[in-house]
Amino acid sequence: MAPEIKESKPYSGLKVDLFSAGVILFILIRGIFPFKEARKEEFFFNLLCQGKYAEYWDKVQGTGLSEECRDLLQRLFSYDPD
Repeated sequence: MAPEIKESKPYSGLKVDLFSAGVILFILIRGIFPFKEARKEEFFFNLLCQGKYAEYWDKVQGTGLSEECRDLLQRLFSYDPD
């Protein structure tokens, strides 16, 4: 679930759908979930929110993915969809 929904904030359906598509794409590529919940308190999602992408990809064993793939997923998982 996109962070906006979890935090009961107003949201754009298109943007939360793109977030969900990113989660599905990650699962298809890696075979695991990218994080437990899209909350800043969750370790893996927090790495993304803080821009610690190298550490995130190392922890989820995604360093072998192309730079373009990682960039796409990082953008889809953005905490601020704008």
